[in-house]
Amino acid sequence: MAKTEKPILDVINDIFNDDLDPSRKIMERVWYRNILYFINEQHIQWHISKNTFRRKYTALEEPTPTANIIRDHVRSMKALVLNKKYSIRVWPNSGDLEDIEAAKLSTDVVTDMDTADDEAFQEEKEKVAAWIPIFGTCFLRAFPEKDGGDWAITGSGELLTTGDVACQAMLPFSVVVDAFGDRLKNKRFTGIKTLKPKEWTEDTFKVKITSGDGNPDIIDYQKRLMRMVSDVSPWKGSGLLMSNTFDMATEDLVVFREVEFRPTAKRPEGRYVVSVGNQILHDKNKMPIPAENGKWYYTLTDFHYYNVPGRFWSDPSVNDQISPQNSINSILKSLEMNRNGLGRPIVFMPTGMKIVRKNEGGQSMIVIEYDSMMSGGQKPEINRGTALPSQVLEELQLIKSAAQDSGGDPKNVMRGQNPSSQ
Repeated sequence: MAKTEKPILDVINDIFNDDLDPSRKIMERVWYRNILYFINEQHIQWHISKNTFRRKYTALEEPTPTANIIRDHVRSMKALVLNKKYSIRVWPNSGDLEDIEAAKLSTDVVTDMDTADDEAFQEEKEKVAAWIPIFGTCFLRAFPEKDGGDWAITGSGELLTTGDVACQAMLPFSVVVDAFGDRLKNKRFTGIKTLKPKEWTEDTFKVKITSGDGNPDIIDYQKRLMRMVSDVSPWKGSGLLMSNTFDMATEDLVVFREVEFRPTAKRPEGRYVVSVGNQILHDKNKMPIPAENGKWYYTLTDFHYYNVPGRFWSDPSVNDQISPQNSINSILKSLEMNRNGLGRPIVFMPTGMKIVRKNEGGQSMIVIEYDSMMSGGQKPEINRGTALPSQVLEELQLIKSAAQDSGGDPKNVMRGQNPSSQ
């Protein structure tokens, strides 16, 4: 009995099922944690029951200082990547004059594509360079842009566009890949889910969107991050919770799902499917980048920091900075509380005494008043507290020095100097 092919809509729903790749679900928590540390929301802990990050339980009056070595590390890594100068050159296939001229022309075309649209490609490259230390795995997408290019009018008066090649840095939150294989080329498919305006989707694909949009809130990265910030720092998030932009309606947005299937014996040119909710908008047995002579490419190109054997998702370098960052924050908190304690000494007072606030010469002060006869001849005892030993400051400098060496030497790199041999 011949095996029936599973409906493509069921295949798409299975691909975007959150339980498809457990390692990606774990990495998503790492990504959000690293972002919170990067934006200085660092006094956090994971709540299993809430399935999210929340602020560590501390009294509101307790200080929570930070010295953000995470951001310095990311800036340093970005500078090291972008300071490398790459020259574009297309080599000719032979020594014939025609091939040499064609190679020169191809070099000019690629260079022009890199600098087109106010060097949009360079901006996308900067995003990837900054995201690699935070996420560990990042993507740059090259795809045919239907709305781009030059416009032309045919003889019949029809308005046409020549199209263009667009480049876009993709957040890993939006990318879903096959669980098998530790290289992108080994994956049977790649999926991308993004938010698109409903009107744009209907105009582009000439259809009426009638099915559900798949809950845009689930993949709204900005909204999820804002909620986490409000949970981590209630005093910072209180304004966000009352903001109209925070609770903006998403009925005009749809979850736009794209899947590229690699070539197989049955479909030698691959397959490309686009869906919104329960509607298939596009289904062709051809990949966005056409396969030629057995060579094929996904529109995504993956970049990795720390490759993990046997796993596609790589570890970010920020992971190495979390432990020293926590130690630095703990020491700074102790120093802050100790310093405040020296300014507010402990006072042991016998009976018959009172504390009053007085103003004199424009200065406000706290004064202890007592009657020696009423207090039985006893006077108040003031304990100014004990300063932390110098060992604490030495430990702080040692941790910062170790983080400096393991973090790409940001102190020297950000000054325009070469990183040290360490």
